[in-house]
Amino acid sequence: YRCTRKIDRKCTEKAIRLEEFSRQVDELISKLSISDKFQHWAIKYLHELRKDEAQSHEATLKSKQIKYEQICKQLDSLLLKYTSPQNANGELISDEEYQLLRNSLIKQKTALEAELRTQGEQLEEWVVLSEQTFNFVRYARMWFAKGDLDTKRAIFSCLGSHLSLKDQKVSIQLRKPFQKIFDLLPQAEQELSRLAPLKTGIGISQIANQIKNIPLWSG
Repeated sequence: YRCTRKIDRKCTEKAIRLEEFSRQVDELISKLSISDKFQHWAIKYLHELRKDEAQSHEATLKSKQIKYEQICKQLDSLLLKYTSPQNANGELISDEEYQLLRNSLIKQKTALEAELRTQGEQLEEWVVLSEQTFNFVRYARMWFAKGDLDTKRAIFSCLGSHLSLKDQKVSIQLRKPFQKIFDLLPQAEQELSRLAPLKTGIGISQIANQIKNIPLWSG
């Protein structure tokens, strides 16, 4: 592997052999690797967290549904008022007022429809992405060691971007969830070794919340 020289055509960085490249990537992945115990605890914690958030989301969802129904009634009332015989000359509400009010209500209605449609999906997607992240860091090192070149490339590209080579040392900018795991893993592992699962969650909750809403597997 060598510099593509896309940025600097005169780059003098030396090439690196595949064996050495693989060794350095394996060293990086090893710092992200988690134990079976940690993986099971993390996923169990995520589902416990999902239950708590689901209850909160349910209350928010009910509130939004009530508001949505109110807006629908307001639209019906507005139309009845506008088409009323008493409004033949615009005495109750003018054309301009009707359009302004109607557009405002429809805008609110459309926004609520989108929120009601995606609210549950976002929570479920977060749990799935988090599980995928913890499964990846649990098995990535094994997959990298046993995989073919295409598998190795796929794993490496999942780790991050902005690959660079300096003095035959590979450098990569980790994706945010992996960087957060890299930063917090020692603390979280200490928690797990000292305390019973689900009795604490400082490190694991920070990792999970950092993963939330990050499109980890896209691109």
